[in-house]
Amino acid sequence: MKIVLAGLGTAAMVFVPSASADVPGLAPFVGTWQKHGEKLVIDNAGTGVDTYPDLTVCPGCSDADAPTGTLTFTLTSALDGVASGSVTASSDPAKHAIGEPVTATLAAGSPGQLLQLTMGGMPHLPFCDSSAEATGQCGA
Repeated sequence: MKIVLAGLGTAAMVFVPSASADVPGLAPFVGTWQKHGEKLVIDNAGTGVDTYPDLTVCPGCSDADAPTGTLTFTLTSALDGVASGSVTASSDPAKHAIGEPVTATLAAGSPGQLLQLTMGGMPHLPFCDSSAEATGQCGA
């Protein structure tokens, strides 16, 4: 809560919501996920940041030499291994528009955990947690 002086001796109270309010059911999604050339980090507030080699900017580049693209989304609800939200920022808005729906679904790896993202109705290749990544389930 902040108290703001609004004039001659008058005070107004302004309630500011917490920027890091946890989303119930989100804990299994929180952490670092990887797949071939991509890294996704989801925090306790439900913000996910995906960094990837942006080959649309440099089609002739290798993954290692391509500029980094970013996609940011916020997960606002989670229940039974499925979380949903929307895109909040994108370095390639033609590919993923702000406001586009995002669904994250958890699945068992062998070993570890996989996270499947669907954006705008299109499923993407799964991301791996560290156990699944160590066994090569999500590419090099």
